Amino acid sequence: QAQGSSTKTVSYENRKLNNDSIDTDYDEETEKGTDSKLRLTKKGELPVYGTYLFSSQKLNFEPKLNIATPTNYVLGAYDEVVVDVSGLYEANYKLKVSPEGTIRIPNVGPVRVAGLSIDAATRNIKSEVSKVYPGIAAGQTRINISLGNIRSIRVSIIGHVTHPGTYTLPSLATAFNALYACGGPSEMGSMRQVKVIRNGKQIAKLDIYKFLTDGVLANNVLLHDDDVIKVEPYINRISLRGAVKNVGRFEGLEGEVLSDLLRHAGGFTDSAYTQLATVVRVVNNQKQVMDVKAADYASFKLMPGDDYFFSTM
Repeated sequence: QAQGSSTKTVSYENRKLNNDSIDTDYDEETEKGTDSKLRLTKKGELPVYGTYLFSSQKLNFEPKLNIATPTNYVLGAYDEVVVDVSGLYEANYKLKVSPEGTIRIPNVGPVRVAGLSIDAATRNIKSEVSKVYPGIAAGQTRINISLGNIRSIRVSIIGHVTHPGTYTLPSLATAFNALYACGGPSEMGSMRQVKVIRNGKQIAKLDIYKFLTDGVLANNVLLHDDDVIKVEPYINRISLRGAVKNVGRFEGLEGEVLSDLLRHAGGFTDSAYTQLATVVRVVNNQKQVMDVKAADYASFKLMPGDDYFFSTM
């Protein structure tokens, strides 16, 4: 028995069908239901929503290298640190971080910077340089620290992705850059459970739908050497067809409702009949067709394998 919310049983018309009366692999119009306005149709295979993001040749998610140094960037061996001294003293040094994690500043000596953010490394460098250039403490000499040439890192991408493997990326690469490099989630991969694992612990989880729907790259962390990105298998897939702006197979999270699905699909077309949806759902190994009223879109929970259809007026 379908439920529209956790507090009440849905009173939609619920029609059991035998296996010959409806099929989710529609080649032509097959199921009319009780409302003559509703038709369930399908021509060909529905696309998985979001896969175009990683397959389009016109989209490029390579990391930008000519940007201001992120303050949370963590320095590592073979990064280049630019130390610029101005004021009473003038000097400019481009210094490579050694495998031991230090830079050697002329007249100052080695300063440890590996494993530190740019902000923390700047404090370390200023502290050491001020011993040689006393004008720094007085404010007569200024010191600026920036990132020059950057190192490469190796990131492993596993799970349900198009091309799993270990990738060499610029150290300014983010989790999204890595996903683009490997071709994104595969046919069986989740768009909503992309995990970033560092030192055996999950540090972030990406939901690509947040970018596709809202344009927000949430949890798009800067990657470190030896990070692992794991794409889980999809949670559940729901088909959406008819008079909506984006038809396709969508991935639903636990607790999501029909209104969430419509938001991911971009809403209705201008000619849509918005007051009623038809859903084909498998209940107890039998296919059932239910009509869902517009007032219940915000409470009608999505179930694995649901197939929704919206007709035109």
